[in-house]
Order: sequence, then structure tokens, then C-alpha cells
Amino acid sequence: MAKVSKTTLTPYGFAEAGRWFLKESLKGGISFTLERFPMERVIYAFVVDGEVKYVGVCREQDFKTRMKDYQYQGAQEKGGSTNKRVAARIKECLQAGQGVEILALKPDKKLMFHDLEIDLVTGLERPLIALCDPDWNKEPERTRQRRMRQALPGLMRLAHNGDLESLRRLGLEEPQIQLLLESDARASSKQ
Repeated sequence: MAKVSKTTLTPYGFAEAGRWFLKESLKGGISFTLERFPMERVIYAFVVDGEVKYVGVCREQDFKTRMKDYQYQGAQEKGGSTNKRVAARIKECLQAGQGVEILALKPDKKLMFHDLEIDLVTGLERPLIALCDPDWNKEPERTRQRRMRQALPGLMRLAHNGDLESLRRLGLEEPQIQLLLESDARASSKQ
């Protein structure tokens, strides 16, 4: 997919909110400034040289606290793999002399489904990631493979029971479902 410019996010209401910078006196080596929405839940994007590199959301905490997760995760040795990976990318860019901007969107509308309020902050994350296809949102291949190995027994059980609709709801496409069915058939014929 072609690189997506930060101007792609402008029509959706994203605005410049801050930036990352090197701060060697901190253990993680990076810090940030925020000029907008520090105490709000927002959808945010990290932009390097005009290109959207990461899209994330403040699920439970405010924007400033969420950015601190990256700032301090850069100093951690364990846990928070996404925070650690993204913090490392931020630091690499800054050390290479590239600026890392922080854009943010605070949805100003409330949507309802019957009597339920829809959380636009979390609800917009996946569509925006799909739109931008940012490099830093992609799982490392080894993580993806580990998750697949962990999920495989459950997927095989669904295939064995013929529950194709559940496999489709989980996001599997027909070639993947066919492969599971063929694997199940091979395993059954060996028993």
C-alpha cells in the first residue's frame, strides 16, 4: 500500500497535538509535549516526515497518561510489547534526525444504537488503521505466528465441528477456512 500522508487524516478532524523529542536524562530517552487534549480520551496518530506511522487510542486513560505509557515503556525491559516496540521506533526516528509529530482527534459527536452510546474513540481505531495501513501498527511476524499457533487448536475445533460461520466472523477468508478443513480431514483420516 502507498504511504499515507497526514493530510489524509485532516478531513476526519485530526489536528496537530504535540511532538516527541529526545531527552537523554530520562531512562527511556524520549519525551513529548502536548498542546491539545491532554486530559481527554482521543484517537492519535504518530507522523514521521509527513507519513502516518501509527494510529492508536486512549482506551481507559487520558491522552497525557497514554503518551507516558510510551515514554516510560522505552525504559522497560519486560512487558507492554506494543508500547515498547512503538517507543523504540519513535526513538530511532528521533536519533536519525526525523521529527515525530503527534496528531489527535477528539470526536465531538455522540452516536447511539437504540439506548446504547457508541464509543467513537475505540470504534474508529480499526477503520482508521485500515485506511492508513501504518507500518508501526503491524505485528512482527514472529508475534503473528505465535498467536496463530495459540489460536490453531480452537480454529481446528471449529472446522472439525463444521462451524464455518464462526470462522468467518473471526475474519478468516475462504482459502484459510478451506486449509483448516483439509487439515482436519487429513488428521481424521490418520485416526
